[in-house]
Amino acid sequence: MAARCSYFDNGSNDSSSSSYQTLCNGLGARSSLEEAIENLRWQAINWSKLTGSGHGPFVPEGDSSKSLRDKWQVVNYAREALWQRELSSSQKTARCALFSTSVTTDTGTVNLKTLCDSAIAASTAPDAFWAAVDTNCWGEWNNTTQQYTTAPVLGQDKCINSDNNTALNNLTGNNAASIDIDWDGTADQVKRWEKWKLLDKGMEAVWNRNLDKTVQAKQMFKLQY
Repeated sequence: MAARCSYFDNGSNDSSSSSYQTLCNGLGARSSLEEAIENLRWQAINWSKLTGSGHGPFVPEGDSSKSLRDKWQVVNYAREALWQRELSSSQKTARCALFSTSVTTDTGTVNLKTLCDSAIAASTAPDAFWAAVDTNCWGEWNNTTQQYTTAPVLGQDKCINSDNNTALNNLTGNNAASIDIDWDGTADQVKRWEKWKLLDKGMEAVWNRNLDKTVQAKQMFKLQY
């Protein structure tokens, strides 16, 4: 590319403080940078755990029925170990095995597989939380029949903080209680039939990793304990 860029004028121009030749060479640098970033991303995967080459498709070890179209799908498939609740423990472990055991960084090498294994081991607490919420608070609803397949053991009233529940139960008509449900410093107007909002915000503390730790803890107070 540098040879092609040499055909451009190396002098100043009215459109930029850089010469056309410098700008052209900059495009080559950008391309090289993008390629380097891509290579770093693919280092995250242990490719010996998959069959396939080039740009794909790839088949993960132990799951011959699964065909992953390209490298992006491989990365996303592996990352499901961290968030896909429907996966069994063995399936999560298999996904973690797709991560590299040695990725070079500025501060040394990182074992992504081990970190993934630790993460899924720690996920047993959130998994237990979701199971308890499904069983006790929501139940199983059939959208076709518009009836409960399995009714909630407790219901929303007993799943939210008792003080908030009492405040909402004391409301009449279309009145609302002032409750700061998202802890942004501004009270929200919550009506008697909107108890699900408190439950929803409380659950957000478990899945929203972007929340400040203090906010997470406060939102958990929306739930009964």
